[in-house]
Parts: sequence; structure tokens; C-alpha cells
Amino acid sequence: MSPKEARMEILALTDNHCRQCDNKCSRDFVYCWTKCEVGKRLNEIGVVLGGKVFVKTSIQRTEDEWSEICEETMKLKEHGMKYIEIAKKFNVSYGHLRKQLNKRNMKK
Repeated sequence: MSPKEARMEILALTDNHCRQCDNKCSRDFVYCWTKCEVGKRLNEIGVVLGGKVFVKTSIQRTEDEWSEICEETMKLKEHGMKYIEIAKKFNVSYGHLRKQLNKRNMKK
């Protein structure tokens, strides 16, 4: 599919479906890309134009999981590991890790 054909198909799909969709104003793109057949197709076409395939990457962790991560973080910190390295190990952002440590009064 050429980029021109991809753009034409995107316009046709959005005109015929997305404008009448109940979820168009919700800004819940996760719904569109995971549950809506038209949204999945739009995502596939976007790859032709140089985009990336949407994959849900965010993980909602529970308080208990965060407590375990924070305890492990403190152990690793005692062994000389830096917060940035620890954050990468647990696949979390440095800022969010520090925020969770502060919340539990576990900062050094």
C-alpha cells in the first residue's frame, strides 16, 4: 500500500466510522486500538506511514507491589546501585520510583 492509498483509507475510515462513534470524544485511544476493529485497522495503516504498532505498555501496580519494589530498591541502594539503574531494572521511571520511596519514607 502506498502512502497516498494509506491516507485515503484513513480518511474514509474516520469519515465513515469515527465521526459517528460514541467514543470519539472520550480520548480513550486504548479502547480504539485494542477493542474497535476500525481503530485496529487505522493503527495497522499508520505503520505504513511510519508509525509504530500500539502496544499497551503501562502497568498498574498495586500498593503491595510498590512496597516490594521499594524494599528491593533500598537493598540495591545499600549495595551501591544508583536510582536510575534500579528504575531501569524494575522498568519504572526514576521520578516515579523516587515518588513512591518518598511516599513510604524510604528515601536516603
